[in-house]
Amino acid sequence: MEIISYSERGIISSLFYEIMYSNNSSDKLNILWRLVKALSSNNIPVVDFNQYDIEILLEHSLSEFGSPEVVVLLNPKANYGMNHKIIIFIEGKVSAEESHNLKKCFDVFREAALNLNKIYNTGRHKGFASNLFVQLYHKAVLMDGLRNIPWGNMTQLERSEYYINTNIFRTAIKHRSGRKVGDNLTVHETVTKIKSHLDANTTTYYIGVVPKVRKRQPHNNEIVNQIEQEERNLALEGLQVFFESAGFIFWEDIRDQLCSGEESQLPNTKKVFQFNGEQICLG
Repeated sequence: MEIISYSERGIISSLFYEIMYSNNSSDKLNILWRLVKALSSNNIPVVDFNQYDIEILLEHSLSEFGSPEVVVLLNPKANYGMNHKIIIFIEGKVSAEESHNLKKCFDVFREAALNLNKIYNTGRHKGFASNLFVQLYHKAVLMDGLRNIPWGNMTQLERSEYYINTNIFRTAIKHRSGRKVGDNLTVHETVTKIKSHLDANTTTYYIGVVPKVRKRQPHNNEIVNQIEQEERNLALEGLQVFFESAGFIFWEDIRDQLCSGEESQLPNTKKVFQFNGEQICLG
């Protein structure tokens, strides 16, 4: 039997399923994380996934906070003497005529952040809801909100009706100052699981998986550096902590590091890359 999946959600599912059910799965996650760290000058630390118990949530809904492709929950193994938990949110965007390359995504995000009245007067902003940075930012807002509410002591109704202030980006619904997790019990279970990993020693990271830019392929690292500089200049309340925890990884680097050659470490995911072609990445 052979399964070939489609687009970003399909390839991310293939990638993580094949990693988790392969030999040396933690080492493969280490390769992915090194790619993130190599691309970012932000506060992305060295992480050895062999030192953690790992739980991965794929495509779970967080209601008005979106549906991340992946949530990785890392709980330190007792024999390593650590108490530092880690939560990683991952969102992916495919090439699709280069409309989701990193620079274009950031430009839409910055325009939206600086022109809020346009969003709320018109009810929407072109490319806003599906924007990579907006989607990752909503996860950061959810984490900030969960740190400050007694989720475990709240009733189902209280959880359903509780608004978490989204600071800069509210919903497109007028007169709403925040977002809710809604009344779906499965969403509540997902949020409860994430909340259980949140304590004073938990660090959260927000990672975007994006295609390289065709016309500037040799200089894509420069694009990341430029965006990080522009992030520092976008001094709006609530954004700096988010930016400091954000990182990126290119589809092409995942393919080349884990899915290339006859002895590919992830042969099934390699087939997915090949089948989707430039729908996923360039070159």
